[in-house]
Amino acid sequence: MASSLVRRGFRLSLIARRSSIVVRAIPFSCTSFCNCPRCSPVAKITSFRYSVLNGAVRSFSSSKIGADENLKTVLRTEIKEAKDIAETQDQQYPMPDDFKFSIEDKSGEQTITLKRVHHGETIKAVVFLHLDEDEEDEGKDDDDDDQNDDDQDNGSMESSISMVVTIDKGEDSFVEFCCSVNPEEILIENMVIKKRDVPDDHELYSGPPFSDLDENLQNEFYRYLEVRGISNSLFGFLQDYMVKKDEREYITWLKNLKNFVES
Repeated sequence: MASSLVRRGFRLSLIARRSSIVVRAIPFSCTSFCNCPRCSPVAKITSFRYSVLNGAVRSFSSSKIGADENLKTVLRTEIKEAKDIAETQDQQYPMPDDFKFSIEDKSGEQTITLKRVHHGETIKAVVFLHLDEDEEDEGKDDDDDDQNDDDQDNGSMESSISMVVTIDKGEDSFVEFCCSVNPEEILIENMVIKKRDVPDDHELYSGPPFSDLDENLQNEFYRYLEVRGISNSLFGFLQDYMVKKDEREYITWLKNLKNFVES
């Protein structure tokens, strides 16, 4: 009888190991009608719940590892493809002959800053790049939807340059121009005189919209910026520079994400 119980206990142990189910050892003195604390229905239910929970934890851990590895693989692939694209676009638009600015380009920032000194004035232009989908076909009939989709698939994008230009004479105030630049022209959208010692200038009178000014006055302000080096002749060079910066920042961003996931 004892040897039969020993063999039975051994088989149960093997089955438990193969199926990864936790089974509590049952004393050989127990019978099938035993109602001791170890053999009671409550103890068996508790043991079953523990085994199910333990399996769920292992399954979650396995799923997490698998998802992390997949993400790492996709990130590595995206980094490689982004580098390949950046390497094929190394032809740079020539810098204008009259370009007199130094370029401040900080890694991790989406803007660059142009700086120069002109007859005692400090001129600074913070440059932004905007990439937008071409909206030329917007508003057409639904019959043209397929054609529009094809255009989008072909990468129909338009880029524009925005600049915030400040002209500082070292006095208690300076002038700020908000501009947009395209290949044909530079557009002044807004201009304001700011006080150096007034940190919150939202309540200051900023004048009427620039487009509401007298046309002659508008033209003279454009000339005012042009003699200081701010004109549409900057567009091609700045567009090319900012597109390449965007590529570099994207690769750095991807690498930072990959390093975080791998840590």
